[in-house]
Amino acid sequence: VFLVKDEDIILITEFGNAIRFNSMEVGATSRATSGVKVLGLKPEDAVSVALPIHDKTDELAVFAGKGYGKKVQLTELPAQKRGGKGLAVIKLEEGDWVADAALVNNDDTILIVGNLSSVCITGKDIPSLGRASIGNQVIRDSKVLSVSKV
Repeated sequence: VFLVKDEDIILITEFGNAIRFNSMEVGATSRATSGVKVLGLKPEDAVSVALPIHDKTDELAVFAGKGYGKKVQLTELPAQKRGGKGLAVIKLEEGDWVADAALVNNDDTILIVGNLSSVCITGKDIPSLGRASIGNQVIRDSKVLSVSKV
């Protein structure tokens, strides 16, 4: 849960698709309604991460379950209308998934928690790569459980 006021939001799915849309496209509804469709999902896919863009100079750091990670410039994710399919934001190996993501700058410290080990790195240590790349191994011999800015 996060508070937004006329800001862009990024949703990322487990299969690696992301959509960026403005929060004003999602109107307030009553508790008795089902809401609005924001992202067209493939079968068996699910939303993994939702992030509000408070600072447009940040980069999107995406981490796969098998330990790969990278940063993507926000300019590579143009705003779309809600209900679209989104764009691939990370290339995943067979059986991999998007575990978590964060909006970071070079001065941020990122804690990556795995099931066997954890690692703390700075934002500048995460490689900046294009949307179609896999990323670099940021945590070894451990599945990524969560990512947090410290």
